[in-house]
This record gives sequence, structure tokens and C-alpha cells, in this order.
Amino acid sequence: MVGDSLIVDVRQVENNVRIRFDILHDGIVHSTGSCSRLSSIFNIEMRTTEGALMLSAKFDPVAHIKSWLPLKRLWGEVRNNVYNVKDAGGTITGRISRIRKGLFTSYHTVEWLSDMLRIYSISLGDTDYNSVYLGDTQIGMVVKHSYVRNNLDSYKLYLLDRFASYADIMSLYMLYFDNHYHGHRDEIVIIKHEKSWGWTFSSTNRFFNKHWLKDNFGLQDID
Repeated sequence: MVGDSLIVDVRQVENNVRIRFDILHDGIVHSTGSCSRLSSIFNIEMRTTEGALMLSAKFDPVAHIKSWLPLKRLWGEVRNNVYNVKDAGGTITGRISRIRKGLFTSYHTVEWLSDMLRIYSISLGDTDYNSVYLGDTQIGMVVKHSYVRNNLDSYKLYLLDRFASYADIMSLYMLYFDNHYHGHRDEIVIIKHEKSWGWTFSSTNRFFNKHWLKDNFGLQDID
């Protein structure tokens, strides 16, 4: 690694009966995550390794209904796939949303206490890159490779160490992302191997810095 940095792995370890993840910080299990097997609208939870609740997120149906206003959906800013974030005591402390502006611009936001993170996604072949910004500063990148064995997805967050306080909320975001977009709830599998390719082109591609992982983590430039 180059400089001070943190690597967070979110690894799905169960899918068929339960949807469960291990969350590792620099290779050491830090917490666990779970999603409902029944529907994506039920709770997403993060817990300590001892089982104590840390954070949870749940679908917000009111925000979803508002996103279907016809004129707003075509021309304005639409907020959908909204989940409210709660702390261990049940207090709402943030929100995760997908933002769409017009027909061609979309990204995710993570509101946490008084801060807002913006996450811009790009697919390059067999890998998805999600650039994480706080204001105008890129503080992290989430990488997801398309190769998936037995529907067990995995994500890797590269996070600058001075922003390590966002590790837990970003872990919850990765659970949210998998829950909403890669849940595989209609499948029970024993042996399955899947790999896909895709390329995305949008107005948010300008936020992608192919040198960021090399500059901050000593990895190769992204082709």
C-alpha cells in the first residue's frame, strides 16, 4: 500500500437459506451483515462479531412512490431505491439513495449524520468501479469483479485511512447495493459459476480516476 489506507472486504458467505456476509478490515473479520431472504424491502443489518446490532437499513416506500411522479421522473431529480439508516438504538441517522437526473445521469448518495457521500459507478469489462466522493475529494473506491461462484458476491472497498470513520456506513452501502441489485432471491444453487462483461458511458464517467488505486494503494492503473 501507498500511504495510510484501509481495505474493507464484504464477502457473501451464505445465499440459499440465509443471506449473510463477513466484513473484514485489512483481512480481519470486523463485523457481519445480513439481508432478508424474502424481499429486498426488509431490513439489512450489520452486527458485531459478538452479535450486537451496529447499523440497519430499511426500504422507504414513501420516497419510492414520490419517485414515480411522471414529469419529475422525466426531467427532474428523482430519488429512488431509498433506504433509511438507523443506529443500534433505532434512531434514523442517514439515508442511502439512487439519484437520477434526467435520462442519462445517475449515482448513489450515502447521507450519514451531517455528511453526504456520492458514489459514481462505471463498468469496464468484467469489473465495476464505484468512486466514492466526499465533496470534491475522492476518499475511496469500491471494486466488484463480475466472476461469482454459487451466487456469493464480494466487494472490496479501498478507503483512505483519514476517512476510516466511514468504513461502517460504506460497508452498509455495499450490503444495500448487493441486496437491491444482486440479491439472487429467485435462485437456490449448489454449483454455479457466472461471469459477465459490460461497459457504461454516462456524464458521471468524469469522476472516474483510473490512477487512483495506483496512487493510493500501489496497485496497477486500470485499463
